[in-house]
Amino acid sequence: MSVGVVGLSGEFGLDTIRTLMSSLGVAVILHGERHVVDDANDEFAALLGYESRRDVIGLPLRRVVGAVQGEADTRPYGDLPPAMSTRTLLRADGSTVTARVRRAVIAAAGGPQEITVVDQVIDNYERVIDKLRWQVHHDQLTGLLNRGGFAETRLTNRWLFPGHVHVLDLDRFKQINDRFGHVIGDEVLVAVSSQLSQIAEQTGSVAARWAGDEFLLLSSVSQHQQLEKLLHDLAVDLEAGVVTSIAVSVSHGWALASSVDDFPLALSTADARMYCAKRHV
Repeated sequence: MSVGVVGLSGEFGLDTIRTLMSSLGVAVILHGERHVVDDANDEFAALLGYESRRDVIGLPLRRVVGAVQGEADTRPYGDLPPAMSTRTLLRADGSTVTARVRRAVIAAAGGPQEITVVDQVIDNYERVIDKLRWQVHHDQLTGLLNRGGFAETRLTNRWLFPGHVHVLDLDRFKQINDRFGHVIGDEVLVAVSSQLSQIAEQTGSVAARWAGDEFLLLSSVSQHQQLEKLLHDLAVDLEAGVVTSIAVSVSHGWALASSVDDFPLALSTADARMYCAKRHV
C-alpha cells in the first residue's frame, strides 16, 4: 500500500497529523530533528511488538529503524533524505523485520515534522518462501525428507557415492494403528524418525520417510560399519519399548550403490532384502 504523504500541502497542527496517523490503517511514526519518535500509531506499535503506542514514543529513532545489512547507504535513518527505502525495523524483543518505508516532510505548526509510513513488510515474504520450500521437501509429520527432498539431496550430494542404501520398515504397523489408534501410531513414527535423524547426523547420512512406515537411509561406504551398529542398537531398543511407549520391531535391508546412477537398482535390492527379512518375523 502506498500513502501519498508527500503530496500534502499547507501547515498542519500536531492534533491533525495524529488524527491522520490513526486513520491511515498502516504503521506510522512521527519524528523531528531530535531523531526520536515523537508519536506513533497503534499499528506501528503492534508491528514492533509493543503493547501500546506510548511504549514507542520517546525512543531514539535508531532504536526502531535501522539499516539493511548489505546495502550501500548505512547512514542512520534520521540522516537520510526523505524518500522510499528498504529498512530494518527493530522489534521490542530484539528480532527484526525488513520493510519498505516511505518518509516525507510535513509542514507542522512549530516547525517541520517528518512522518514515516511502513509501505510494505517484505521480510515475511522471504520467510513464507523458505517455509514453503521446506514443506515441499519434508514430511509434515516427522520432519524427515520426503521422496522429492531425498531425490534432490541425492542428486546434489554425489560425494555420498559409492554408498549404501538402507531400507527400514516397521513390522505389523497396521496392527498398531488398529489396536492403539492413529495418535499412538503417529507417535511411534515421530519417535522412530527422531532416532533415525540423530543416526543420520552422527554418520553424515541422509534420512527420509519413504512411505507410510518405511524409511530410507543413504550413507557413504566409509560409515557403513558404524551405521549398521547404530541401526542394530535402534532395533533392540524398539523391541524393548525404550524408544516408544509400545514395543515395535523393524525389518531392515541394504544394498550398495556404486554411483548415483546405480541408486534405483540398489534401492530395489535393499527393498527386496527388507521384505525377505520381514517374512521371518
